[in-house]
Amino acid sequence: MKKAVWLETDQLHLWDAFILEQPKGMIYHLSAWKDILEKSFSHIKGHFLAILENHEIIGGLPVYEVTSWLTGNRLVSIPFATFCDPMIFSREAYEAAWQSLTTLYERRHSSYLEVRARHCLYEETNFHARIAAPYRHHFVRLDREPKDLIESFSPHCRRNC
Repeated sequence: MKKAVWLETDQLHLWDAFILEQPKGMIYHLSAWKDILEKSFSHIKGHFLAILENHEIIGGLPVYEVTSWLTGNRLVSIPFATFCDPMIFSREAYEAAWQSLTTLYERRHSSYLEVRARHCLYEETNFHARIAAPYRHHFVRLDREPKDLIESFSPHCRRNC
């Protein structure tokens, strides 16, 4: 059975080890990103929700409490990133995570909860969520020399350096 738990500070090395093994893991998933945000912005507090199976982390996501007199208190995964997919890979894990997220949402009297994801099991979960803003992301493969890469762009789309 899968179980969702909020990790303590002394457990974050386990989270980081899990993320470093994930092909879609990003810098935004790591505890170092949490440290940077908390040191830079006193109104942001980070948490890591881990999905455990047999006491081993098999998924989860970072969640940040953002306290603002202007926009209200909210939960965001992840501030200052356009996306940071949850590392949750099954319906059962989503259900466990959703329960913990809604409990935190209610306990903190948040105005909303935002999960910034490119890919998720949204269709499979049947949760009543909505896509707030569809964004487009553009990616460029960096598998060539910089000069060759720049020359591959349309002349109208590049700046002369």
